[in-house]
Amino acid sequence: MQDNKDKRPCKKLKVNFTYKKPTDDELRNLIDSSRCKNTDYSTSNWIRALEKFRTDVNYQGLIEEVDTKEELEDQLCRFVHAMRKKDGSEYHVSSVNSCMFAINRHLNNKSVLSKPINIMDKDQYYKLWQILNGKVKSLVSQGRGERNGADGFTEDDLLQILDHPAMSGNDPASDSSVNFGVQNFILLCFSALRKL
Repeated sequence: MQDNKDKRPCKKLKVNFTYKKPTDDELRNLIDSSRCKNTDYSTSNWIRALEKFRTDVNYQGLIEEVDTKEELEDQLCRFVHAMRKKDGSEYHVSSVNSCMFAINRHLNNKSVLSKPINIMDKDQYYKLWQILNGKVKSLVSQGRGERNGADGFTEDDLLQILDHPAMSGNDPASDSSVNFGVQNFILLCFSALRKL
């Protein structure tokens, strides 16, 4: 049991301002400022491709106006099967995945269906998941699976960089402190390569 001595009265906080309730516009501005422009750009590109498909096959209205889950799933299945680049060639797997996430974002922002919508959920959109899975396997078998990134530097590449005149420090245009840091980094990479 605590002594009464330990119980000190709480000091009242001095409040110099009064809270005010943010308006809907202020909240919307805050939400908009958190959005990534590249994500928005990607989403609008994929929705444009989806809407072109829908127009070409005579679907009415916009994708966000589809009012049943079953109709949405059916249209998306048909789009995934038919999707192609503007030149008619197939997309890579990573592009198909990006497309699906972009459509999902768009539907969660604009669809008349109840939210949240998760078209990537196997339990909710099983047929779409099967079509998407088949599309990915087909693309992989065609050599359109995951793309390789850039190859790393070889030992010869690192030596060539170290031997470049700009790295010597004798060039008046070069910054010797930057060169020192770059040289140390390259030597570290070089020693790591030798350990492999």
